[in-house]
Amino acid sequence: MRLGTKTWPPATTCLLALLVLTGCQQPQRPAVSHDEAKKISAEFESASFEAPPRTVADVEALLDENAQTNWTRLNADRGLADSAPPPTAGPRDQALFYRNRAKAALYVGRYTQARRDLNLTPKTLRSFGIHETDNGSLLNEAHVHADLAHAEQFSGRLSKWHYHTMQRLKVSERQGHDSNPSIYSAAAITAAAIGRLDEAAAHLKTVKWKLPNTYESNSPFATITDAIAVAAEGRLLDLQGRHAEAEGYLRRNVDMIRRDRSSGKDPNYKPLRYSLAEAWDIVEIECLNWLSESLLGQGRLSEAELAARGSIKLSLARFGRYSPYTARALNSLNRTVIAQGRFADSRRLNRAIFEILEKVGVPPGAWERARVQADMAANRILNGDWPRAHQILGDLRDEMEKADAATFQTHLRGDPNYGLTLIKSGAAIEAANTLVDEHARKLELLGAKHYLVAELGGLLAMARAALGETEAALAGFRAAVPILLQRSRAVAGVGALQRFRRARILEAYLDLLAERGLAAEAFPIADALKGSTVQSAMAAAAARAAARDPELADLVRREQDAQKQVAALPRLRRTGTPETGAAQ
Repeated sequence: MRLGTKTWPPATTCLLALLVLTGCQQPQRPAVSHDEAKKISAEFESASFEAPPRTVADVEALLDENAQTNWTRLNADRGLADSAPPPTAGPRDQALFYRNRAKAALYVGRYTQARRDLNLTPKTLRSFGIHETDNGSLLNEAHVHADLAHAEQFSGRLSKWHYHTMQRLKVSERQGHDSNPSIYSAAAITAAAIGRLDEAAAHLKTVKWKLPNTYESNSPFATITDAIAVAAEGRLLDLQGRHAEAEGYLRRNVDMIRRDRSSGKDPNYKPLRYSLAEAWDIVEIECLNWLSESLLGQGRLSEAELAARGSIKLSLARFGRYSPYTARALNSLNRTVIAQGRFADSRRLNRAIFEILEKVGVPPGAWERARVQADMAANRILNGDWPRAHQILGDLRDEMEKADAATFQTHLRGDPNYGLTLIKSGAAIEAANTLVDEHARKLELLGAKHYLVAELGGLLAMARAALGETEAALAGFRAAVPILLQRSRAVAGVGALQRFRRARILEAYLDLLAERGLAAEAFPIADALKGSTVQSAMAAAAARAAARDPELADLVRREQDAQKQVAALPRLRRTGTPETGAAQ
């Protein structure tokens, strides 16, 4: 049981599958620089945009309209996935049959079958002493590992995903096909996805060297190779908490793909698995998802929602409703909806996503399903329904540990919502053990002044207070709360969940101060929050009036109650305590 919305956002296998087909195609142009990325971000931030609709009804209509999109191909691939190998086929033809059947199984979501067939491909060849080294052949072991990586990620086994990506790199190096920088971009993306950011940075360093130094190519996929390198750089920056810098790289990627799409190239060019048109769409879909997360991290919720909606439209046009790609794009939208406090819309999206994942056969424990369950728990958390949130996250923990314990540890265990749920459910010991590790990890990665580090520190202090470890709890609150308050305006737009958690941390801190009679220590909190009383009252009234959703109205009331508690702190000064009364 851990999580609420995310710790590390999911990295994509769509791009990794594309990295297979870029072959040895390298562009001469180097990747975008930091200065260029900042300029791109500034241009987009200052540009005007049309606000998204305040409902997901239009998205639901699009889903219904595209329910039959790609249905013919889905049925054809289901037929191929159900077929039996020809009894008289030679070893090479038999291996090719398993390879093609695995491709079909991947497309229809049968990831366990795809893994089995992909493993049979090289085994069949090796049993007859055949070693395929042609980089243009689907039977090349490097390409088999790339598709195995694809299957493992959608099966929720991210450590295996990374393993097969690295095996692909090793086989490519052994065969002399390692001049392609996209191989190292893929390695960087998967390493970042499982939290190995230093390893990801090392792979990106290789990418930056190879882009200008490998041989030129006039391949139609040259720009895509370059764009994926830019996307990998942006993804790593975002996972490091450098959201504004990441935005520039991701916007640059989208711009490169759109320009390439209108450059007059043949969209039907298809060297291996995907056509050029499919490749354009897949790269843009994933980078719009990542861009949405980057904007969300900056508190720019409307822009984040627009990016997610763009991803959904592209995915529906290319893959239809029943595709893991569409489910992932909907997940990106759902995160922005939750951040805006639109809980009824979130429940509608959760139902749609779960139905898609069930239809395409994504198994329990897979990361895409885990995100949906985590969002369901987030809704319960915002309602204060701690027993139900605890149950949902506990079931999720069990499913993910069966599928891939490493994925659970990397993606779910350290999420702030999980720690808060444990505390509120009476499992303070487990909360403290979980939060102390995650706080230390994030402290090393992001630094002591980062908001997430302070938030985890505040939750750890809550757990210690619940365990009666008063001095450790006070030290934790004293370190965390000033940062939470100092950064309150900067992160105000990040979302309802973060504001809700901050309110719970402040409540716990105030309770501990009252218990210890440390009224004077509460004054800086009151001073920092009191601001303009008139403006605060107007904002509170407006929030209540706008909160037509009963659950959102309840959240508003909870936050306002917490603010009233803080505003009432000066009463402690007048009352006095055994420790402070005489001095006051």
